[in-house]
Amino acid sequence: MKPQIVAVVLVSLLVVLPVHRTIAGPAPGTFVMAITDNPDNLNPYLAGLAASSAVYRFAFDSLYTINLKGEWVPALAASYAVSPDGLAWTFKLRPGVRWSDGAPLTSADVKFTWQLATNKDVHVTYATGFDKIVSIDTPDPLTAVYHLKEPYAPFRDQVMGAALVPQHVLGSLSADQINRAPFNQKPVGTGPFYVSEFITDDHVTLTANPQYWGKKAKLQRIVVRIVPDENAQVNLMRAGDLSVLSIPAARLDEVKRMPNITIKRYLAPTYALVQLDEYEFLREAPVRQALDYATPKESVIRNIMKGQAEPAVSDLVPNGPYANKALRPRPYDRARARKVLLEDGFAPGPGGVLYKGGKRLEVPLWTVSGRAYFVQAMQVIAQSWRSIGVYTETHAVSAAALFGQNGPQWNGKDEALIFTWGQGVFPENKINWHSSFIPKDANSPGENDERYSNPEMDRLLEDADRTVDEAKRHAIYDRIQELEFRDVPIIFLFWLVNNNAVAGIVQGYDVTTFNTTLPEEWSTR
Repeated sequence: MKPQIVAVVLVSLLVVLPVHRTIAGPAPGTFVMAITDNPDNLNPYLAGLAASSAVYRFAFDSLYTINLKGEWVPALAASYAVSPDGLAWTFKLRPGVRWSDGAPLTSADVKFTWQLATNKDVHVTYATGFDKIVSIDTPDPLTAVYHLKEPYAPFRDQVMGAALVPQHVLGSLSADQINRAPFNQKPVGTGPFYVSEFITDDHVTLTANPQYWGKKAKLQRIVVRIVPDENAQVNLMRAGDLSVLSIPAARLDEVKRMPNITIKRYLAPTYALVQLDEYEFLREAPVRQALDYATPKESVIRNIMKGQAEPAVSDLVPNGPYANKALRPRPYDRARARKVLLEDGFAPGPGGVLYKGGKRLEVPLWTVSGRAYFVQAMQVIAQSWRSIGVYTETHAVSAAALFGQNGPQWNGKDEALIFTWGQGVFPENKINWHSSFIPKDANSPGENDERYSNPEMDRLLEDADRTVDEAKRHAIYDRIQELEFRDVPIIFLFWLVNNNAVAGIVQGYDVTTFNTTLPEEWSTR
């Protein structure tokens, strides 16, 4: 899996905008948020980090979107219809929509988005579902008809809800030019805000889009500051420089005592995991199961996350419609973990470390240095793994070092990476588990970086895509989750429970598992 480092916090612009004021806090009409990592790309199809989507979500729209209740509602499309055989999806675009540079949105943009997403020479990181499209007809500027190879149940989740990108900006560029385009830092979108400034490793400023098709934004600007240190984020909130803070679990009680703060608590569709890169011994399911038994998840939730997390047993959010509620996490049982390894042929060697075939059982742990709870969890897990005979070193590095081409995922050795993954609320996980999505390098499409391969899983994932009957689809995903539990392609640590501190001057902001209120409705007094 590639990273989804989730940490959206809202911060101020005091040091980055030429605003003359006598008191601390964001300038009037300015909503300030912070992320822990530098966005890697603001083109939705080339981005790999959640830090990127935390920014470009304000600048782009999709045909339909999800509201706070998890319901699909129209956005750039006014309506759609599906043919009886499920092979043709016809969308009527909303008239009068313009890109932030003033050019009109047309069905040509819909078609171009598909062409870009399926261009193998473009460094596309995620375009699941677009490969199901055979062609797109554009009989008039406001009508787009998708023709599919076969019925595709997740079409709405993967294509209808995906951002549209402008044909008139990118359509004349070669793939190499698209990979390096200025658009990737200052994109042209249809969202309520546009990127007016991007200072790497410092901040991104988004200004209200005067061309926006929806309600005029109440804010003048949104500033996304890049603040890797979570403690620094808390200090900014205390100083009144943040509009919203995603509170680190260890600082929750402290932030609750801050004046003029409202806490928004919700289950995020994001889980923490230990990715097990299958090169050597990690290719053996008993080894992965043993590591799962030896991972003290409850202790991590209780002592490091301070209870601000829920147990995870699969990749489908517990309060979503597809979670397999019959599954329970493996108990923390080091004796059983060691027994599994001994039965798998390992034997104690020098220093009490287990060996098989003359080779030491060695699984280094890695995580992102800027996330304190990951670093703490890594140390706790490493201590437990060592106690059962696994040789485990620990490494806390930057996100770029962890997930880049020179990172541990690509060195051909067993490695274990701790990070979070933004799964979302819909059950499209083919890109995570199907063997065809094992990437060759950091720039290849596919998120099965752990290199998990199981023919039954491949077949189930393909069946799930084709099955539009909801009852049958539920049964397929129940079995998929059983295989996730049995085979342990990754260790599911927990689902994040987010607590967002909202400054008293902020109005119109709310958040659930599914979405936030519309950013154009946010305001500051």
